[in-house]
Amino acid sequence: MKARKRVALIAVRTVRVVAALLAAAFCLTGCEQVVAALLSDAPTGLEASDGDYADRIVLSWIGVSDTDAAGDPRTLSYYQVQRDYVTVVPGPGTSTSYVDYGPPGGFAVGELYEYRVRAVFTDAAPSDWAPLLSTETGYVMDARSILIHHVPFTYGYTLDGGGWLRFPAQEGWVYRVYVTGSTSPVRLLREGDLAAAEPPSGGPALSDHDEFGTYYRYRTDSSREYYLQLSGSGTVSIVHE
Repeated sequence: MKARKRVALIAVRTVRVVAALLAAAFCLTGCEQVVAALLSDAPTGLEASDGDYADRIVLSWIGVSDTDAAGDPRTLSYYQVQRDYVTVVPGPGTSTSYVDYGPPGGFAVGELYEYRVRAVFTDAAPSDWAPLLSTETGYVMDARSILIHHVPFTYGYTLDGGGWLRFPAQEGWVYRVYVTGSTSPVRLLREGDLAAAEPPSGGPALSDHDEFGTYYRYRTDSSREYYLQLSGSGTVSIVHE
């Protein structure tokens, strides 16, 4: 009986693999999604953050089913994540997301890191690695350091596609950020947790203007590095009151 079930499972997986390869050969767009759907025992939709964080790469994916390709139940033990084909430790457990703080010494700025994930079961063979026919890469931000002055001192910047500037701030100080040319909203974010934006003090982001121009006004809540998100090209200056 067990032998027949094993043969049936192998047959089902073989059919799925052949169908997936045919789909990949003949479709022009969306091939990875088609293949992932056919290879249903593998995680799908793996995504890695691209320059959104200074000290980490955040991964997420869609989990596997609790039945195999032949319809038999199985128990997930954990997801195995690899960075550049080396398993990261500690892993995500059964969670479908993972925050990778990188190898010893941290991530290298400007370097792409390749990720893949698979499901490991207590009572079945591991799933296929995902993604199957492509790669998923992530990287940390490349933030240019700038200095703080008592009066506006202008820096030119060219940040095609968006980028970051960083500066050291003191707890409780109020900073004015003068920007021209940014093609997206200007955000000020804290070191180590760039998903949490610092709200401007006093209400709206565009706070006021003076003889130097319009500025964004922020009060920092701790002494650490802060990051300023910009895009396009123009000028920026940061001063403290």
